Amino acid sequence: MKCMNFKSKPFPLNKKTLSTSPPNKYTFPSLINSSSSLHHAQNLHAVVLSLGLHSDPFIACALVASYSRHGLLSHALNVFDTVPHRDAALWNSAIDACIRHGRLTDGLALFRRMRSSGTSPDGFSLSIVLGAIPETASRVHAYGVKTALDIEAALVDAHMKCARVDDACRVFDATVRKDAFAWDAMVGGLSRNGLWERSLGSYETMRLAGFEPGSATFTAVLAACSMGGIAGFGRRVHCDAVKLGFERDPYVRTSLVGMYARCAFVDDAHRVFCDAPDEVIELWNSMISAFLCNDRSLEALGIYNTMRSRSMRPDCFTILNVLSAIESIDFGRSVHAELIKRPTLINVATQTSLLTMFLSLQQLLPSSGSVQAMRAEGLNLDIVIVVNLISACANEGSLFFGRPFHGLVIRNGAESDVFIGSALIDMYAKCGSIESAKSVFSSTRHKNLVVWNSMISGCARNAQPELSISLFSQLPKHGMAPDSASVTSALVAISSLSALRKGKTIHGYVIRHETNPDQRVLNALIDMYAKCACFDYARRVFNATPTKDTVAWNSMINGYGTHGRSEEAMELFEEMKATGTQPDEVTFLALVSACAHTGLVEEGLAIFESMMIAPRIEHYVKLVDMLGKSGRVREACEVIKAMPMEVEEGVWSSLLSGCRGMAAEVGEVAAREVMKRGGGGGRW
Repeated sequence: MKCMNFKSKPFPLNKKTLSTSPPNKYTFPSLINSSSSLHHAQNLHAVVLSLGLHSDPFIACALVASYSRHGLLSHALNVFDTVPHRDAALWNSAIDACIRHGRLTDGLALFRRMRSSGTSPDGFSLSIVLGAIPETASRVHAYGVKTALDIEAALVDAHMKCARVDDACRVFDATVRKDAFAWDAMVGGLSRNGLWERSLGSYETMRLAGFEPGSATFTAVLAACSMGGIAGFGRRVHCDAVKLGFERDPYVRTSLVGMYARCAFVDDAHRVFCDAPDEVIELWNSMISAFLCNDRSLEALGIYNTMRSRSMRPDCFTILNVLSAIESIDFGRSVHAELIKRPTLINVATQTSLLTMFLSLQQLLPSSGSVQAMRAEGLNLDIVIVVNLISACANEGSLFFGRPFHGLVIRNGAESDVFIGSALIDMYAKCGSIESAKSVFSSTRHKNLVVWNSMISGCARNAQPELSISLFSQLPKHGMAPDSASVTSALVAISSLSALRKGKTIHGYVIRHETNPDQRVLNALIDMYAKCACFDYARRVFNATPTKDTVAWNSMINGYGTHGRSEEAMELFEEMKATGTQPDEVTFLALVSACAHTGLVEEGLAIFESMMIAPRIEHYVKLVDMLGKSGRVREACEVIKAMPMEVEEGVWSSLLSGCRGMAAEVGEVAAREVMKRGGGGGRW
């Protein structure tokens, strides 16, 4: 890889995402199939290339379908041509792409090439050609009869692999005699396409029909349980696996570890791991990820050390996981040494994670000397790595490291690159340096939508909502249609201004242009209407949201509470719990705040006591505020004394505002503490 090759395209690599859910040939297709924009699909393609997974037919199939969907047939066929060993699904995807783009001759030529290559056409291959070229129907049908093709199961599987869920379901429902292969294709396909509830329902129906699942079906169902966080169902599947003798199957065990970890039962995951800890690298990676998912990094590193003591060879995903957990520079250098000994593990992802680790340990500053030293050790800086290191600075809120990286970009003449520009704007905005973000925005010559979105979001985040809305309104003038990120950021800005009319205008745009708006847009609309006290519209959008996540519930609860409608907030909280949605710290903060606004002290105390998560400083501020305003100053003082963390100025300010002439001596103490913290702090 050439150093600082700024012609390469970056990808959105997130350290936490890589550590909790390592990318592989099963996760990439679902990400590619769900990508709503060409830019997102291209970024994912870049990640695939950097990890050396471009030859995997399963991933290539998703890429071909994605490029075809976005009208880029040449890109789709280029992906197809680069795969040396093609399976039937990949051939089908390429044939389908040609036919969908009106290239019937090319599609039929590919069908002939498929047969001559030794890959047998399946049911989906036949259905594509039958539907597109009626005059060849008799020959294609004859081929299907001659080969006694199991068309139904193959069709279900092929449709699912191409993300055509409705077509797959139609074929499945029309199948008179559903065999185990058809059920496997249905259950697995629904899971791969993210439809976890339907996958679990199909699994139950399959079991009731008397069919026994195999390894692949167990793996798919456990993945569905992970998506939904349904540990109870996962335990039932675990029991089925034990009864049918699959508890020692490495794929099933790896999936069990992942399922328990995603459902926060990491000790159960560890028990599964310890029952038969053979040397299957995927199982060990899954256990390391399980500990990392649950903030148990020391135990994750312990698993890695055990691997090394057994002379097991970590792979790329092991290294990515471990690098995200390291807090000791000595341990970091030992992993670096492992990479040097095994250069095949060095790619963009591992280099980025390694450099990010050094950055987080304050061992990396992008001076000329350090860059030369990194090159000497085989760590090449290219555009992908630089963009992701800038993003790491943004996430750390570190201008100290971020500005030198900006200098590195300027020295290499890449300051006008749109990907770097977007990353720099985001970094400066997250670090509160909005003027620097504006400067980068102005100097980026060829701005794409990502650059505009970074600036729109940055202004909304930095108390410049008017500018954020103005930039959003300029998008059509520059030939760009707002996407979900643009709309979400603009709605955040509108919410801070309570500009209801502008919010309704954007809502109208969403209705006209987005058939199925994504969750972020729906959540932003709910939040905007709730903050504008327009609860009829907020509730209408909320009720129409097909999958209500915690953010949607929180927006409604917080809106009711902020505007003095605490009883409705409490009722909605009960509804939320009844649906099985887990409240988070934001939910409890909104509820305690609602009780503080309306004087429902006992209810607020009960909610605080019922918290299933450790209270943060914000919760204590609201609790003290509620007790102080209700005249229960002594109780507020007891709460402060019992706080398990440093008492900040906000807590004392809440107590001071609640004194109102009562308990003068307490007010004096609170005032002194506020003054003390204004001058540098101390501990009460």
